[in-house]
Parts: sequence; C-alpha cells; structure tokens
Amino acid sequence: MLRALEPPGGLPREALSTGAMLHALQPPTASFGAPSNGDVIQQAFAPAIITDTRVSSSAAESWEERGFAPKCLMLCNLPYREPKPADLVNGTWVRTAGKYTLEVTGSSKGIPYGSYPRLFAFWLTKEVLRTKSTSISMGNSFAEFCRAMNVDRSRGKNGAGMRMIEQATRFLEARIIFRDNDTSPAARGKTTQSRNRFLPVSHQTVEFWTYPDDSAQRSLFGGCDIVLTKEFFDYISTNFIKFDMQALLSIKDSALSLDIFQWLAYRLPTIPRDKPLSLTWTDLEDQYGGQFAETKFFAVTFRQRLKEVLRLYPAARVEEFSNGRRISTQGLTFYHSPSPTQLTSTKSL
Repeated sequence: MLRALEPPGGLPREALSTGAMLHALQPPTASFGAPSNGDVIQQAFAPAIITDTRVSSSAAESWEERGFAPKCLMLCNLPYREPKPADLVNGTWVRTAGKYTLEVTGSSKGIPYGSYPRLFAFWLTKEVLRTKSTSISMGNSFAEFCRAMNVDRSRGKNGAGMRMIEQATRFLEARIIFRDNDTSPAARGKTTQSRNRFLPVSHQTVEFWTYPDDSAQRSLFGGCDIVLTKEFFDYISTNFIKFDMQALLSIKDSALSLDIFQWLAYRLPTIPRDKPLSLTWTDLEDQYGGQFAETKFFAVTFRQRLKEVLRLYPAARVEEFSNGRRISTQGLTFYHSPSPTQLTSTKSL
C-alpha cells in the first residue's frame, strides 16, 4: 500500500494519496530497506540488456500500433519544463542515472522539454526503423504531419500543433552527448568513442510549415525531409525499446508519465524474481527529478503519475516502503513483473 508523506506546504492530504493498494504485491522482505546511493542505482538504471534486434512481431501488428524510443532518452531524461539557468551546467542540460550521462545543449531556440520532443523522438525512431533511411519525410502538409504525430493541428499561440513545431525544432537542432561512465573491468576495453556518443540529430535546420492553408502547403512544398546525421541514425537503429504506441498515447500529455511507463516496461522484467529492487525517493529524484524545489514535492508528483501509469500496466508490481520519517528512508520497491505487450529491448549500449 502506498503510504502518503506528510503534506508539504499546506497541501491537503488527499492530494498526496494514490488510494489503496495499487496491486496485489508480495509482502515486504529484508531487501526493502533503504538502499545505498551507489550500487543500487547502478543496478537499477543499468540492468543486463536483453539482446534482440528484431523489429517485426506478429504479422497482424501494423506500424501504427508499434512505438519505439531511443534508449538514451529512456535511461536519462529530457527536462519536464523550460529549464532555468540554475537547472543547467554551463548552459547544458545534464542528467546522470547510474553509469549513464545525457548532455543536451540547445540551439538559440532553446533546449527541448516536455512531452512533445519525447513524442517526436518516438515518431522519428519509428520512421528510421520503418524506412531504414537517414532521410525522413514529414509528409506533404502540416495536417498530415500532425496525424502522423497524433497531435492536434491547432496552431494558435498555445495550440498543440505550434508547441509541437517548436519542440521538434529544438530537438532537431540540439547537440546530444550520451556517455557511458562504466568503470568496471569489463568496460575498460571500450574505446572512448563507444563510451561517449556524440549525437547531433539533423544536418540542417528544418523549416516547418508556416502556411495556414493545406492546399498552399501541398503546392509549395510537395514534401519536406529531415536529413539525420549518420551518428544519430546509427545509434537509434540499434539502440531502441519497443512498446505499444496506443498505450503511451493515452498518457502523452505528461512527460513524466511517459518516462515512468518506458522505464518500468524496460526494467521490471529484468529484476530477479528473488531480489526485488528498492529505491529511495532521493534515488528516484536523481533519475526523474532535477526541477523540483524539494524531494518531498517530487514524491507527491511521482506518486500521482505512477498511479496513472499502473492503470496501463496492471501487471507491474510496485510497493512503497518507509523505514523512518525522513524522506531519504522512504521510497518504492520494484518486483519482477511480466513485460507489457511484447516490449523488446535491443542490443547493449
């Protein structure tokens, strides 16, 4: 059962609770104690990789039903809101989870954040795998592009279509570095290049449609392509996870929910059946936080989003533990769970 923290900042207690028992879970074991910040994070966010480079599944499954995501953006997260200068390191967004570090430097337009660059990365990865090409067509019109992205085409100041254009542009113009900081003996033979992935996304600035009329777009553009760099193309061609796109689209308005779903679906099947994984709220904030004033506020938000995700992944087995009143002694325990809808992880980073 999830036990709520003391309400922070005068928030009503009901704002913190996720209700009764999330799932029928195993009773607590000795491993539920608060983990250390070292080995358990390494274990949590750098599991043994399932090696399976096959993209196809059942013949009846269409490309529209399949979802794919770059593994680097699942292991380390993009910002959830516009980063403030205090959130950045020398102007760069930096997130570290276990042995992996993601560095994102934005163009003059800014650093990509929120759910839209995540959805765009899903679409881009799927198109790379479907076409096996570095040249990705965005379709003949803005409406066609929005349909492919499952986003409303409204382009007012705060319209979903306009926000998608802005965030997709930021993503394409970003400079991404994904580092493998593994210092184990097995990793010492890796080259610097294989451990430090420099992933500029696109070769050129992409001009998205600016005309309000579909017919004008079709006659003037006749199609628009994104030309990916070889580095980014090679990476996402072999380092992706696969999931049910329809499930993710139901939570597409929350970037945190998207991240939690991907990580649970990727990680829970790899947890040993006899060795559940316990992470404190501090540990979890290292992975998913970075933009919360205090850990207790992060815990409130994470609980709410976790409850949303578990409705889509009812087989996931998660339980909250508390070894004291301090936030650093409270957290979540994750159990081995079956994968949701044929999730596949590709070869090792």
